Amino acid sequence: MTGSIAIEEVASSDALQERAVELLDLHASRLGHHFAPQSLCLTVTDKDAAPPRVLGALVGFTNFGWLYVKYLAVDASLRGQGFGARLIARAEAIARERGCTAVWLDTFSFQAPGFYRKMGYAEFGRLDDYPKGHARHFFAKWLTDPAPR
Repeated sequence: MTGSIAIEEVASSDALQERAVELLDLHASRLGHHFAPQSLCLTVTDKDAAPPRVLGALVGFTNFGWLYVKYLAVDASLRGQGFGARLIARAEAIARERGCTAVWLDTFSFQAPGFYRKMGYAEFGRLDDYPKGHARHFFAKWLTDPAPR
């Protein structure tokens, strides 16, 4: 390798993300897998608003036969009306269509651990004091019946 190598902070970019995926795929392909995340983005939209307003969203991706839910958020005005559950159910259905066998996600103690338990998710890990005084909870749910062991 020639020239100088530098580590520097840069603004997030699609090109940088694409390069990271290429590098991750190179490593995974050596084990017979491919790192090829496929985005999954769902919205709850008020189409009567001008312009239409997003009131909820689920953002994640499928890869290696799993769905990872990166973000799930619903506007306070819609909470308790089942929109979060509908977003999760639709994401799980799409994951099944894509051949996924399971879902994993994380949430904070001050957000929705109880919601995910109610949706059939089991906690598999916990990071205490993140953020200070709270915890980050990691959940998974098998989409197959029976779940593999």
